[in-house]
Amino acid sequence: MKKNKNILVYALLTYLSLGIYFLVIEALGLADHTYLRLFNGVIILIFMNHLIKSNIKKNVNGYLENFRAAFVSSSIAVVLGGISLIIFLNFKDASYVRSIADGLLLAGAGEASQVGGGIMIEGLASTMIFSFVSMQYWKGVKLPESVA
Repeated sequence: MKKNKNILVYALLTYLSLGIYFLVIEALGLADHTYLRLFNGVIILIFMNHLIKSNIKKNVNGYLENFRAAFVSSSIAVVLGGISLIIFLNFKDASYVRSIADGLLLAGAGEASQVGGGIMIEGLASTMIFSFVSMQYWKGVKLPESVA
């Protein structure tokens, strides 16, 4: 199995994009709108597809290799995001943490670590599904040769 240096690059890009997106939502006072939080899946899919496309351009065509790259990259971003969320929520008051938990179907979760852990579990499950869906799309796609 080859070392894929794109994994860490795309993981950090995904993490930073998610962080910026959630900070903007928070700054605009829209953090309580659950449907806006669902857009994080779109961000993950965008970077996952860019990673797979980049791998294919570099002749990394193995289904399992690209699946692993997509899953590991997104998982790193989700775990870093969960840790960042826990740190962020520790600076907020308990009522804010409860309101976030209630909006995420985590009713009764009163601590930042419970909310962050729940987000990480949900995010890891989502990245597994997104990786599979992305690979189902990319498994038959052949990129055109670039004309130089």
